[in-house]
Amino acid sequence: MQQIVQDLIQLDGVVGSLIVSRDGFVVSSALLDDGDAEVLGAMSAMVFSKLGKVTKPPDEAPLVDTIIDSQGGSIMVLDVGELALIVIARHSADLDLIKQEMQHFAGQISNAILTNGHGDMPE
Repeated sequence: MQQIVQDLIQLDGVVGSLIVSRDGFVVSSALLDDGDAEVLGAMSAMVFSKLGKVTKPPDEAPLVDTIIDSQGGSIMVLDVGELALIVIARHSADLDLIKQEMQHFAGQISNAILTNGHGDMPE
């Protein structure tokens, strides 16, 4: 999974990328120190979970993605089953392109989880 976060930070305007479990455990990260990655992972997992409960009408699919904008940039979170793919981007970044790339990599993560089972994915 490290390759995925490394590939994402190669996109223009992306300053950080990580993959976290539903409980906020950091599976892989790039361009974030360990402390920042852990805090962002926990915060993103909580926000995504709470937003999913608030925005999900009964009998409909859960929240798929969310974007949190701040003065410093954007945090994009994409649901990948038991994991979440997170990207931190500057305001100058092309968020549509980043979202497309995140969806592409989410597919790779999902396929690897199905292939390897138990959420294990080769580096």
